[in-house]
Amino acid sequence: MKTQLQAILKAEFTRYFTLSKIIILSLVTILGVVIAMLPSWLGFFDSEAAGFFAIKDIFTYALKIIIPFSIFFITPGIIANDVNNFWFRTVFSRPVQRQTVLASKYIYASLLLLLFTIAFCLIPLIVFSFTAPGIEFNVFSVLSIWFFAYMEGLLFISIAIWFSCFLSKFFNVLLLAIWMFADNIVINGVLANFFWDSPIMGVFTEFFFPNGFANAASFYSLKDSFPVEHFFWGMAALTFFGALSYLHFSLINIDRPGND
Repeated sequence: MKTQLQAILKAEFTRYFTLSKIIILSLVTILGVVIAMLPSWLGFFDSEAAGFFAIKDIFTYALKIIIPFSIFFITPGIIANDVNNFWFRTVFSRPVQRQTVLASKYIYASLLLLLFTIAFCLIPLIVFSFTAPGIEFNVFSVLSIWFFAYMEGLLFISIAIWFSCFLSKFFNVLLLAIWMFADNIVINGVLANFFWDSPIMGVFTEFFFPNGFANAASFYSLKDSFPVEHFFWGMAALTFFGALSYLHFSLINIDRPGND
């Protein structure tokens, strides 16, 4: 199984990393580094405003933007495309188990998300820390916030894989965007105001519109203590959507395109 998983992962990365994508990734990383150096070039740290600057807050906001956009680049049609182009039929013509292929999708998407967060967040932040005299840089706090944000990304990868088991690439992205929007606007607004005292709605929102890891990142950013409750709500949602994706992936008909 290990050899099969390695072979499938190698094929996944070979298919994804075309020359154009490597160039775009490199250019965006360079752009992030340039942006990170702008405050120093513009003399920001010589002003009084620099005294109110909190690097972990900026890092948290950057992750809130970069994680969702990374998911949109990584996961569209992650399952549906391979059904429609009969890639799965080619893979399953060999003695390969479905859970091995599904595991390869999770590992592949997780490693890409890791690469994107390092390239677009951590590298610019490291460059910024070297060009920002007098700005406090707590490595442990930054890595802790990154960990919770990364776990939030893994949760949305799991949701996207589940969607892609029965939706085409376009609707996969559309529904995931609506899901994220509903999480941030509808659930935290309308439902939180009208059903705040309902245990059933509380469980429903935490599982179907989960934001445990996002709340954990925000909580840690504010209080510098481990957000036990938020973290375990996030883990529960991750397990829930992982089980859903496993169930639907095991039922996919690979002999004909069915997600158009």
